[in-house]
Amino acid sequence: EVSSSCRALRVYAALMGYIISSRDAKSAYLQSFLQRPGSNVPKTSVVLPRAFWPKEWHGKYKNPVVRLILSLYGHPYAGSYWESDCGDRIVKLGWERFLDDCPKISWHPKYAALLAVYVDDFKLAAKREHHDILCASCAEPSEARLAQRMKQLFP
Repeated sequence: EVSSSCRALRVYAALMGYIISSRDAKSAYLQSFLQRPGSNVPKTSVVLPRAFWPKEWHGKYKNPVVRLILSLYGHPYAGSYWESDCGDRIVKLGWERFLDDCPKISWHPKYAALLAVYVDDFKLAAKREHHDILCASCAEPSEARLAQRMKQLFP
């Protein structure tokens, strides 16, 4: 399925003579918190995979159940929290919301570029010479951000 935002991006690229590139956000949903101040998301518990256990848990626990605080893919609220968090970060990188009623498309005034976010995919329409700069600013911080989240969870 191709979203309307992706179709709009393709039309813009064709009209401007731009190229389109795609990137995936690594571990996208895990980059945002499920619980927000004032939210009434029901508490959810999950079995934490061994890869995320703190060192001191090994040999001490067999199948620890913990409260879910990150937006895990598949949770009914995860997508909206990821989209909100992603949108906030894109704005901090110099992008602007293209239309109020279309939060999935962002505009970069300096480069006259459009960025569409569809679930955890980024699609960028820009001049060829601007792609590396713009793609790096949007997609690369994800690994550091995931590591930062894990440190917040397990100091």
